[in-house]
Amino acid sequence: MLWSMILLSCAREPLVYAPAAPPDPVDEALDLDEAAAPPTPRLDAVAVTAQISTLLTLAAPDPLTVNNTVYAWIMSQGDPSCPGTLSYTTGDCTATTGYRFFGISDYFAEPGPGDDRWVSLALGDMLITDPEGEVMLIGGTYEFFREDDHFTGEVTGTFAYPPLGGWVGEGGSFAWWLEADLTTGSERLQLNGALGAGYGTGLHFDDVVFGGRCGMAPTGALQLRDEVGRWYRLELDEACGGCGQLFYADQVQMGLACVDFGTFFEDTLHQLRAEPIVSVD
Repeated sequence: MLWSMILLSCAREPLVYAPAAPPDPVDEALDLDEAAAPPTPRLDAVAVTAQISTLLTLAAPDPLTVNNTVYAWIMSQGDPSCPGTLSYTTGDCTATTGYRFFGISDYFAEPGPGDDRWVSLALGDMLITDPEGEVMLIGGTYEFFREDDHFTGEVTGTFAYPPLGGWVGEGGSFAWWLEADLTTGSERLQLNGALGAGYGTGLHFDDVVFGGRCGMAPTGALQLRDEVGRWYRLELDEACGGCGQLFYADQVQMGLACVDFGTFFEDTLHQLRAEPIVSVD
């Protein structure tokens, strides 16, 4: 029986796999005129700078403000057992105040000599529902270090709670970094990164410096994101007046434009001088 099976298998024709037919040739020719045409901006220079100026009136969501006004505030709305402290382990609880806390957070605070302070929300992944049904989303991290009058910090992720208004009220997603000298008479602020999602647009800071060679007027570049994902870029010039050349998608030159920075610099420094909240007790 075994021999007959072997003989039968040897007698079979070998399987032959024919290669697949080659695909039809693709015409890779491009319409050079169409490919070379620059994109058309939907806003003029006046509208772009007006939007940037309006966004600069909103309080900057710096890490100290996010700590005090957003994270520590919402955590203080619970009770001693829910959430208990600023560092909340994975769980789902409802406080006697009616606030429900769901998720996880790792929070650290370390005081130093004098005004030194290091604070970090190393992990925040939480949904907090207030008694009226409004939901706060915390999905990110922040960190700041203050040594005497020197401040460094960052905010990355999404912090959203409509009743708070501003960038956070609109559901802002942030990825930006700050460095500041808070010394009276020598104030300086340097910003990099973006504020986005809220207000249907994004505002990007490219090495924007207040208190540098232009004094209270900023240097660097600002970018505004439009609804199709392209950026208007304002490159602040050497004249130190909040003006510069405006470009769209790095291709279209839109001429000279000026932004009103208002009290953005002073307001942000004021926020950075606040005392951090490090306990909900």
